[in-house]
Amino acid sequence: MQQPGVGVGDHVVVEVSGRVEGVSAAREPEQSRTADFVVGEQETFPALEHAVVGMRVDETKRVKVPAAEAFGPRYQGLEMPMPRSVLPPGMHPVIGDIIRLQGPDGHLTPCTVVAIAGDSIWVDMNHPLAGKDLVLDIRVAAID
Repeated sequence: MQQPGVGVGDHVVVEVSGRVEGVSAAREPEQSRTADFVVGEQETFPALEHAVVGMRVDETKRVKVPAAEAFGPRYQGLEMPMPRSVLPPGMHPVIGDIIRLQGPDGHLTPCTVVAIAGDSIWVDMNHPLAGKDLVLDIRVAAID
């Protein structure tokens, strides 16, 4: 008898490998992780939730996710200068580093260092994958 596929309300465990579309694995290796979530509860991003509906255990699928459905567009307004004095003591970032800066609410925000000049650093507060289309390889490991 054929097992039922994933439906709304099911708890699933999936293995997900992702990469930026159009970038070779030699330049940017795939990022892999295991995720578990309840379909329809918005515990993960919508493209992944929609992709698993109907899949069965051990089934695999490749899904292309447009930037707008992944981490959203890049916003130029999120690139800004900051005085080096906001950095923790002993931190000496270089261009390309991802650093975490604490906001007024105490939340740590990852920022990419894009320039350094004198007593200032320029940071990009966009998610590193913002504005990029993704390719996800998904395997359903379990359905509860």
